[in-house]
Amino acid sequence: MNVATAPKTALKVMLILGGLALLAVGAVIAAQGAGALLMAGLLSPVAINFGPAFFEMLGAPIAWVIGGAVMVLIGFGLMLAAFNLRSISPEDESPSE
Repeated sequence: MNVATAPKTALKVMLILGGLALLAVGAVIAAQGAGALLMAGLLSPVAINFGPAFFEMLGAPIAWVIGGAVMVLIGFGLMLAAFNLRSISPEDESPSE
């Protein structure tokens, strides 16, 4: 491995690992939100008697699903960025003239 390409390789590895971590955490958060929405739907005959409290019960799970989906998209974007990095070594750059 060339010394000039070592920072690029390290950056790629960090971007890929960070992307995988965001994918995993975002999927877990979105799944928890989906499970909470499912349980709120199963309890809806009981909760409808509460009126506006039912909609207050749905606020947090919807935010979990949306937040988890955003984290998954950011993680996927980080991994795509890792594969689209240009070389940062000076000998690979072409002269401007």
